Amino acid sequence: MARTAIDVFCDTCGVTFRGVPRRTFLGFHKLECPHCDAEVLFPLSNAYRFLYSLAAVGMGFVFFAALARGHFAAPGLISTAILVGLVKDYRLRKQLAATNEARRLRDGPGAG
Repeated sequence: MARTAIDVFCDTCGVTFRGVPRRTFLGFHKLECPHCDAEVLFPLSNAYRFLYSLAAVGMGFVFFAALARGHFAAPGLISTAILVGLVKDYRLRKQLAATNEARRLRDGPGAG
């Protein structure tokens, strides 16, 4: 499936540019600003977030079931990566919401 170009605002240099995003290992969209070479990272899509959340809940059940049987339970590499992805997604969404709110307040009530 071909990815389409999107318009992106770089928070580092304040320039809007158009680019084709690449996916990171965990599924985040990433672009590089052509003006300042800063990395612009987007939150996970709803599908990735749903699958990661579902996997985290399943891993939680397995973890507690192992503990209940008296076995040692430790998260593996994939489990840790999924949890890191969910935390990173939460932080990116929070940052994006704050940026959008600040931009909305700066531009006034009639803009955008």
